[in-house]
Amino acid sequence: DPVYKATIIPRGGALGMVVSLPEMDRLNWHKDECNQKLAMTMAGKAAEIIKYGEDHVSNGPAGDIQQASQLARAMIMRWGMSDKIGNIDYAEAHEG
Repeated sequence: DPVYKATIIPRGGALGMVVSLPEMDRLNWHKDECNQKLAMTMAGKAAEIIKYGEDHVSNGPAGDIQQASQLARAMIMRWGMSDKIGNIDYAEAHEG
């Protein structure tokens, strides 16, 4: 999805944010689209590492990490998007 707005100005609990708006309503996500969303979500942490170094990353990207983890977990455990794990729904075992 194209980027609608990007800011480094703190807003609420966020120290900066990127907002993307879908061009159309969608029900399905392809693996490459999920990987692109993961990359965009983790860009803030990557920027901190580039700017300040690995040892000086703050807790600022915590929400990004949570969002990326949720998507990655769904890709692997529910949607069968892992070549190593395969096409099995592990969500029920994880919840239960």
